[in-house]
Amino acid sequence: MVQDYSGSYGLYLFKQGDYFALSNSFLYLVNYLSNNNSLSFNYDYAKAFLGPPVSSLVFKETMVKEIQMLPKNAFVDITISTKEMSINSFDQSSHNIRLDSKEAIDIIDQWHQKWNSFFNFIIGDNVQHRFRLSGGKDSRVVLSCFCAPLLNFDNVNIFTATDNLSTHKDDFDISTEISKIYNFKINGNNPVKKRYKMDPLENLRLSLLVKCGFNKEIIPTHFWNCDMLFDINGAGGDLRELWSEEPSQFINTIVRNTRYNSIDCAESLRKLLLLSKSQIDDLFNVSNGTANFYYYIHGRGRNHNGKAMVESFLSNQVNLSPLLDPVLYQIDQNICQETDHDLLYATIIARFSPEMCDVGFDSGRTIIKEDWIKAKQINEMFPLNTSPAVCKISIIEERTSPEKTTSKLTPMDYFNSIYRSQDLKYFVTSTYGEEIYDRANKYYSSKTYRPYLAASALVQEYIINKLLTRERSLFSNIYNNIEYENNRPLCYNNNGLFKEILDFLQSVRIDIKNMGASSNDISVIDYSDEGLYISKPNWITTSSGSGLVLQSYAGYLDVCLKVVGTGQIEVKTIGPWLKDEIRNEPLKIKVDITRLQVFINDRILLDSNEQITVYSGHPYILHFNADDQTSIHLHIEWIPYIYDKSQIMKLIDSMYDYNVSDYRFWKQR
Repeated sequence: MVQDYSGSYGLYLFKQGDYFALSNSFLYLVNYLSNNNSLSFNYDYAKAFLGPPVSSLVFKETMVKEIQMLPKNAFVDITISTKEMSINSFDQSSHNIRLDSKEAIDIIDQWHQKWNSFFNFIIGDNVQHRFRLSGGKDSRVVLSCFCAPLLNFDNVNIFTATDNLSTHKDDFDISTEISKIYNFKINGNNPVKKRYKMDPLENLRLSLLVKCGFNKEIIPTHFWNCDMLFDINGAGGDLRELWSEEPSQFINTIVRNTRYNSIDCAESLRKLLLLSKSQIDDLFNVSNGTANFYYYIHGRGRNHNGKAMVESFLSNQVNLSPLLDPVLYQIDQNICQETDHDLLYATIIARFSPEMCDVGFDSGRTIIKEDWIKAKQINEMFPLNTSPAVCKISIIEERTSPEKTTSKLTPMDYFNSIYRSQDLKYFVTSTYGEEIYDRANKYYSSKTYRPYLAASALVQEYIINKLLTRERSLFSNIYNNIEYENNRPLCYNNNGLFKEILDFLQSVRIDIKNMGASSNDISVIDYSDEGLYISKPNWITTSSGSGLVLQSYAGYLDVCLKVVGTGQIEVKTIGPWLKDEIRNEPLKIKVDITRLQVFINDRILLDSNEQITVYSGHPYILHFNADDQTSIHLHIEWIPYIYDKSQIMKLIDSMYDYNVSDYRFWKQR
């Protein structure tokens, strides 16, 4: 088993005695092993993962103590007949050829010719592609691969962000300036000829199989490209050795930004980063590397850029970044004291696209004057030879296409249904305290760019912890399609009844009916909660129409419905119904609705964040008219009602007398 140069997928190893198991998906391996092996949650890693880095910087450790990630240069030999395994490694020694040497310039010229001819093939053969141009230095170097010789930009699909998030306004202004130099259009062509929407739950599942436990960015692709799409970008960054600090200085800086009052998150991060340095020192026989070597090349590079590329590949999109070409890593740009980490970039830009030397970069960043001067001297020493290169293309085998979907839900709807669930809140608050959960909520509601990052860390830790405790019934669809026995642990007593009562206390019920004619009805198209109970009891069908009863305890629900027959729609939001056998009346099981949205054919009808308490006999009712085949999208969030001590004890006592576990709500689980 061999990895790519960056170790993008990762290889994850479990070994106990003579038994071993390997996978290129950490989550898949945990899922496979958890039923028959003793695995333990790595709380140090989990606490460190809550810190600011978007992706893990750790070398070998994972969120499960018994599973390690192999180094990016490792490969595994397995002898099937004897079931023996050996771990070997490739030599990836780097930065040993001075930039101001003919050997280094020959490498740069051959690198440029290869990518220039490859891009020429793509645009000439009308292959689906997209070049992501920004105002940064990385994409500027990639753009130079389209020059010398200058390719026909009329056939290049160039994309630049047009919103105001992050540095995107600068990106657009600078890209516009560059477009005037080369006379090309920005965002002029749609690069994708044909695609279709993937199932949103499958889309999220694939993202988690790649990233869970290592990368907090959840960027589902949403679509499957019917023909492979080549996405050309400037992913990489470690060529410039931006993290040039001493490891100890880098650790102190990053730990200072990782402060929680309730847990020792900062110390866990410090402990793991120091352990990573020690492991890398021992493996590669070094002791004086920079933070870039320890934590970018062997950490962030593979867990951030690498896993993002794999995520895209699973939607039939191949991310291409010339900056990740291993040949460039042979070059040492630290050749004099006057220049800095941008000298290699300055040399490439000045060599192949000198007309861009005066164009600035986003956020007011620059390449220092000394770099430009030295780059000019190097290029004058070794003039450019633009001899044509031969482009050899390896065809990627045709891949199995996922099923199409007409679902109006998104992967983030499913993500949010997990994050907003009371079970996740209980896991987080019981493990770390209220502070972590409150901060994640505040971050989610206050940020505009990647607001979900803190929530994503909690969701990933929650999913892994659930696997380790074998509570698969809530998440089996996220991991794979294999049927598992229901191994939910029994809580508080030997029949698990108290767990059922707690679920019941945080559940909500929605009765929805289409009235106007006996043939009127409501059908369910899609929903976010895989545990959603859907029923059509006899009493809901009358001469005036019919409908459905929906019940959920997830705390967050999106459901898409279709109107059958023109009529008046009644949506009744209510607490769960349970009869008090002694008093012969429904128990007042209350729930607080915190958000309710109703969309009609994607047009918003209601958007309420008023907290409303509902229970049997006191529902929240909404009426509106709808035509036949109208689409209805309901979004609802809720929290358990807070009773006083005497109320909750009486209620639990009454619910215990009635066998809640036999209630119809739970029959479909």
